This record gives sequence, structure tokens and C-alpha cells, in this order.
Amino acid sequence: MKRLVFAFALLALLAVPAPAMAKELTNVSVCGPDACAAITGKSNLRNFGAGGDPDGSVPAPAPFYEIRYTVDAESESHQWSSWYVPSAKRLASLDERTGVAWMPIDEPRLAVLARSLKPFARPEITSVTIGSRKVTDNPASYLRLFTVESAGEAVPQGLADWEPVVFHAKGRTPWTLDHTSLFYSPSNGMLQRGIEIVKLPAGMTADIRSGESLADGSGFPWRTVLLAVLGAAALLLAATIIRPLRRRVFVRRAPTTA
Repeated sequence: MKRLVFAFALLALLAVPAPAMAKELTNVSVCGPDACAAITGKSNLRNFGAGGDPDGSVPAPAPFYEIRYTVDAESESHQWSSWYVPSAKRLASLDERTGVAWMPIDEPRLAVLARSLKPFARPEITSVTIGSRKVTDNPASYLRLFTVESAGEAVPQGLADWEPVVFHAKGRTPWTLDHTSLFYSPSNGMLQRGIEIVKLPAGMTADIRSGESLADGSGFPWRTVLLAVLGAAALLLAATIIRPLRRRVFVRRAPTTA
């Protein structure tokens, strides 16, 4: 049987009546970069992982853990993993066909184990691509796309021109996979974040269009304004130099009388 990679299948698998399938969750391991801690035993894992349904809401990048599951069913053992973000109380899993899905989870046993372990750090971004364009100016600043609030009503108009926003980082994280949850529409200046549509501030849209950093909190295109000011200053300086030269060329001396 093909290995399960979509960890939410755990909930469906364990929900099947016992007579229909002999199944048992036998191990749940919470792992950080240095160590893992496990929950084992049928009684300790009873009703483990109760949470809501996947809702398409994507949390901001934060410290996280890898969760590894083992389920025994019909003499076969199935293993897969997901990611747990304690600060958001959310679980993420990868489906090879549809990408990353997020769901809320409030599991005290998971939280207890996580507190005893060092988490994986917030992703350290190494590159970002939007469609076919690569961001060259401070790619890490584009993490703001996970938290920016809508600047107004977000209703896309015209033809769909959504471009995938793909983050890459050191190590594997739920925010930096090729199966992205973020898409950008240049024509609308909007961001699709999971199921959420966000109208981006005008300054941020200008920065994205020119590939500039999004580090400034206001989204105001300071670099563009600075270049415009410097250009205007250069023109003014040139004008002050050229004007006296033109006077010297065109002013004639008055004729003198004998």
C-alpha cells in the first residue's frame, strides 16, 4: 500500500469502525532539531489529535516541531509526518497532490511534549520567487506577506493572473515547500493566502513589482522616492551649471564709440 503522506488521513483512518479495519495508532513522536519525545501505548494515545477540519488559514512563520506518526492497520505499518506550530495551535500536513493544508489543533499531550524540546527555528529564507521572477533585494523581508492585513475590499477583477510565491529556506518547513499556499495577482495587487484574499497596500505592490525589499513596516516605496529625489536634485544641479554658461555664450558686449 502506498505510503500515506497526508497526515490528516490519521483522523479518517482512526474514525473507521473497528470491525471494518483493525487499526491502532502506536506511536506519536514530537521532534525538534536535537531530539524527539514519544507517546506510546494504546491507552496513552486514545482520541489523540482531536481538532478541527482543515480551514485553509495559513499562520505566520514561527518556531515549529515535526510530528511523526505510526499506525498499524491490517498487519501493515504506516508512517508519515506533519508539522506543529505551538504558538498558533495549528497542524500542517503535505498532500502530494494539493499541497500544504492547515488545521487547528488543541492537544494537551502534544503541547506537553513540545515544551520539553527545543523547536526548529523560524525559517531562515534564502530565496523567493514570484512567478518566474526571483527576488534579489532582501528575500527574507517577503515573509511579511504571511502577516500583512488587507488594505481594503479584496475582490479580484479581470482574468486570473495568480503567480505562485515560493519561499526557500535552510531545512524543510511547511512555509517553504514548492507546494506554496501564497499566490500574487499583479493586475489586482492582491495576495491569495490559503483561502484568504488580501488587497496589498499600494506601496507594497510597487515594491513587489520592482523586486525591492518589503522590510519597511509601512510598505511605502522609500527607495523609489529616494531615487526620484536624487534624480530631481541632479537635474537641478545641472540646470544651475548650464544657465551661466549659456549667458556667457549668448551675451554680447555693447559697441564702444571712438
